[in-house]
Amino acid sequence: MIRISRFLLTGALLILFLINAAPDLSAAECFGRSYSLQQGRGVFEEIVPRDLADSEYRALEELFHSIVGEWAGNATVVVCEGSESEVRKEIDEYLIKAEGKIDSYGQLTLKTTLSSRKKRTKHYENLHLFLSEKRLTLEPNMVNANIELISVSSDKLAYVKNVKSRSGSGAPLAKETVTTISKPDNASLMVEKLFYLQGRLISTNTWHLKRK
Repeated sequence: MIRISRFLLTGALLILFLINAAPDLSAAECFGRSYSLQQGRGVFEEIVPRDLADSEYRALEELFHSIVGEWAGNATVVVCEGSESEVRKEIDEYLIKAEGKIDSYGQLTLKTTLSSRKKRTKHYENLHLFLSEKRLTLEPNMVNANIELISVSSDKLAYVKNVKSRSGSGAPLAKETVTTISKPDNASLMVEKLFYLQGRLISTNTWHLKRK
């Protein structure tokens, strides 16, 4: 009886450790730490692309085909301003229409139109993903993957991309984007983009869509 209790206790502690160790991307707060920092990497370190497992490829095929069609809903853009001690948020709401298509090369395109009643403006954003049996990329060149996979299943895909650049004064900049595409059910689609600068969250873009 004592051995069983010790075994259960050890298993519970292991599960608790794994939960605490996983990055909490769903609870992102302004100026929060980026995925790379949560992974113990420096902001200027490279991401870690990898090949897909066979099961992941099949799961992404299923996910992509479930996105094909017309969608409509709302988008919320949050821009973080101020400082960590005095956070201010600029929030904009949009109506969004989207259409998902897959071409013969395995490219998923989600074309969106975002309209702001407040600003009386309209702009377009397109999401492109290229899928082969071995790689998922944001570009047609399948040789060099340019994203790091965080989560892959038939109802959720999360990945990170980072870009190194320089400011107008020549200072090095580390930009990181975490994108999550999820299907809560057959009639719903959610896309969330988290934007980081120098390892800190500066903006979020969230789409809540329903199938038309």
